[in-house]
Amino acid sequence: MTYLNQMSDILFAAFALLTVFGAYLAVRRSVMLMHSVLGLAVCMLGISGLYLFLGSMFLAMMQVLIYIGALCVVLVFGIMVSYTPQEINRRHITGKHMPLALAACIMAAVPMGLLVADAGWETSKVFPSGD
Repeated sequence: MTYLNQMSDILFAAFALLTVFGAYLAVRRSVMLMHSVLGLAVCMLGISGLYLFLGSMFLAMMQVLIYIGALCVVLVFGIMVSYTPQEINRRHITGKHMPLALAACIMAAVPMGLLVADAGWETSKVFPSGD
């Protein structure tokens, strides 16, 4: 029985260290965004191991399928289709379209502001205002 207790303590410590290492890799050690996604995947794998250690096989598998299998793949795809810093520097993005952008913002903000002002908000009946 002592052997099983020691083994469970070792497994818990391994999953906890895997989770902390993945979080450290994702937040502190990554210069590139792809390394942050790798750290996120490692962290989620450690959390999945903790769920498995606690006896929840369903949560562990959903953690792997949803977070590692779907979210990290979507993040990697987003990184692959985005611009690199070198491409942004080559394009020399300037403010020559600033008047057009400002006009578009005003054209969107004015109708939204009028809608909010004309909405006729009512006070809540659940929490009276102190009358």
